[in-house]
Amino acid sequence: MIIPKHITLTIGKPAKWDELKFWLEFRGYVRCPSVSAAGEFAEVGGSLLIWPRDETEPFVLDRFGNALERAKVQGRWLNKGTIDINSFDPVDGEAGGLEEVEVTKPLQPKQLFWTKLFRFEFLRSSHKKPEVSGRPDAIVKNGVSSPAETLLAPPNGMDWTGLYFPNVWIKHSGKSKRGKIPIEAWGWGDTPAEADAVAAYRLARATSKAVANETDWNLYGYGLGGMPLRERLLDAISKDGEGNITAALTRNRYGALILSTSNMMMIDLDFPAGKTSTDIEAFVNSTKAKLAAETGRSFLLFRTAAGLRAISTNKIDQADDPEAQQLMERVGADPLYVRLCREQKCFRSRLTPKPWRLTPPIKVEDGDPSDMWVAKYEERSSSFGVCQSLGWVGQQETLPEFFEALAMHNQSVTTDGKRLA
Repeated sequence: MIIPKHITLTIGKPAKWDELKFWLEFRGYVRCPSVSAAGEFAEVGGSLLIWPRDETEPFVLDRFGNALERAKVQGRWLNKGTIDINSFDPVDGEAGGLEEVEVTKPLQPKQLFWTKLFRFEFLRSSHKKPEVSGRPDAIVKNGVSSPAETLLAPPNGMDWTGLYFPNVWIKHSGKSKRGKIPIEAWGWGDTPAEADAVAAYRLARATSKAVANETDWNLYGYGLGGMPLRERLLDAISKDGEGNITAALTRNRYGALILSTSNMMMIDLDFPAGKTSTDIEAFVNSTKAKLAAETGRSFLLFRTAAGLRAISTNKIDQADDPEAQQLMERVGADPLYVRLCREQKCFRSRLTPKPWRLTPPIKVEDGDPSDMWVAKYEERSSSFGVCQSLGWVGQQETLPEFFEALAMHNQSVTTDGKRLA
């Protein structure tokens, strides 16, 4: 096969995704389950995330079938045009001296390992680490640049407990320390003043590049990177004795309804890659055995379009509690979901189909879904289901505190053979 020096992708047209991933590995990128540092790439849902070494956030390539639907490059979504993937090169956007080469036979695992190791070590040693600075070059507030300022401590509202869907969101814009890359930082709070203070603090942190992972990028609405979920609260389903919300219904960024709970554990498990019916049956049986091994627990188990969902019904759990995290890991939870639970301090389950899984698919709108889009989505998704019940595992007990949340969740359970989406 030919490994080209340049790869270009055109938005709206099919792309050679396998060739692109091979190209990235050949150029020194490391494939990971999710990207957390420069020099990594990952497939997450329908997206390919690539984090170049001189950028403050990953680039995101969204797929629709085999076509490139849109791309996020340097903090900006592109819906048309052609992208030169050579600009994603780990060495400051230059070609790095690599010419177009031909591989006459696939690299063996041992060869591929040493090739990747050599390129990674070479690129890492030849690239200067960013300077650590507590003073950004500038902070842009409401479109007006102000002198650099030092923010010594996080403002109120940077941390939260339990379910939290802020009332106010404010965005500040600026540029990276070198002045090349646009950066956006969202702030949140219950008042405009609180949201403004958080946005200013996070922009100052992001522009320093010492904490580039605080820039705002979402993995299909996962809400990772130190910020609460920017979703519309539709219903506070249940509250505790002090009036705190314990279960909530929201609409996420791609339009699906989401159940979030602060104390009822919901676990997301993905089927293995390249699954067959035999693989799925073995995976279900293995998961049941792992759940049954959790002594004193009751679980409801469900089949979803791409995996399983388990709900613990007789124990109070906290999503950021290490014991809850360890339980989810023991039973094989999706690592990205475990991280979501820890960062957002809640458990989450999707109650309506993913729009790109419908027939025909519905294109996701930028920003919050409009009322017109929601109406179209609800009409088309009515003939699809989200999960099917696989019954109980364990003691078959349910705490009264969970009745309302379970009743809401079970509206997503199909019993008439609908296709799962």
